[in-house]
Amino acid sequence: MGKFQKGHKWPEEVLEKIRKSLKGRIPWNKGKKGIYSEETLKKMSLAKIGRSPSNKGVPRPYFKGENNPNWKGGVSRDNRMDSDYQNWSKAVKERDDYTCQMCFKRGGKLHSHHILEYFQHPKLRYKLENGTTVCKQCHLEIHSVRAIFRQLIQESKIETRIYKGQAQYRFIPENVS
Repeated sequence: MGKFQKGHKWPEEVLEKIRKSLKGRIPWNKGKKGIYSEETLKKMSLAKIGRSPSNKGVPRPYFKGENNPNWKGGVSRDNRMDSDYQNWSKAVKERDDYTCQMCFKRGGKLHSHHILEYFQHPKLRYKLENGTTVCKQCHLEIHSVRAIFRQLIQESKIETRIYKGQAQYRFIPENVS
C-alpha cells in the first residue's frame, strides 16, 4: 500500500480480498541469493567511505539566531496570515477591481503588493495607499528590480514617496563641481 494510505484503516473484508489475491504469488526476489555482484557490492562500499551519516533531525546550533541565513534582525514572526493582513489584501484587490496595475490583466493569480516594504515600514503595513494589485508575473519582476532600487535608495541616488496611492521614484542628480 502506498504512502498516501499510511494510517488508513482497511475493513477486514477488503484485507481478506487482498490476501486472497496475493496468495500463491511468487515474490520477484524468491530464490535469488545476490541481487548485486561481488564487484558491484565492493564499489558501493568504497563509494561510502568518507561520507558522514545523515544528520536528519539533529539540531544545528551554528544556524541559530544571527548565524541563520534567513535572519531578519530579530523579527520574530511574519504576521501576513493574520486577519488584518487578509482584510488589507482583499481591500487592495477590491479597490483595484481585481486588475494588475502593471499589465492591466484582470483576474488570475493576483497579489497585494506593498509599495513600501512590509518589514521596513511597519506603520504602513495595513494602509490602503501602500498597496497595489499585481499579477504573479509582475510581482516577480517588481522584486527582481526592487533589490537594485534598494541599493540606489541607500546610496541616496533615488528619492521615494507615495503620491495618490502610487510609489514615485526620482533620481537625485549628483553634485557637479
